[in-house]
Amino acid sequence: MIVKSGINIEKILLSFLILTGLAASLYSQDKKISGIVNIYKRVEAIGIAPPDNVTLSDVTNLAPGDTVLLIQMKGAVINVPEDGNFGSYKDLIGTPGFSEFLIVESVNSGTRNVVFTTNIINNFDVEGVVQLVKVPYYNSATVTSTLTCQPWDSTSRTGGVLVMIIGRTLSLDAGIDVSG
Repeated sequence: MIVKSGINIEKILLSFLILTGLAASLYSQDKKISGIVNIYKRVEAIGIAPPDNVTLSDVTNLAPGDTVLLIQMKGAVINVPEDGNFGSYKDLIGTPGFSEFLIVESVNSGTRNVVFTTNIINNFDVEGVVQLVKVPYYNSATVTSTLTCQPWDSTSRTGGVLVMIIGRTLSLDAGIDVSG
């Protein structure tokens, strides 16, 4: 009886290992990417009282479990009218370039509020233009034609960032161009 039970366990274990190997090979296939791979949202407000959250211009295409980049895009107020020297410095509002990766815990489409699984570490100032960028994950990816980002749009206050997470290999069969 014990021997027969052992044989069944071995068969089950072997079957499990085969299925795991097949699943791993299916999910680790190379992803062909090109064009714009990110989704951009303007941050309208930041709530730092737990749970940390942001209010966005809209929350379409965001879901719990998504990885996002929160990034401060600007950080200075310039006196206008601008002259040949592009105006003069007036005030600092945030730290341009500050960014951090976060995981979305929940999305409320009614209030356009996104709550994160961890606290926001950096001090962001929406007056200095903050955006949230949805970050895709690829185990392995090949760029098949030009990879780019949405150009910076000063009206929507989004774009200008290309970000992705690559688990193993990024192959370039085409270029990456984020000019403009």
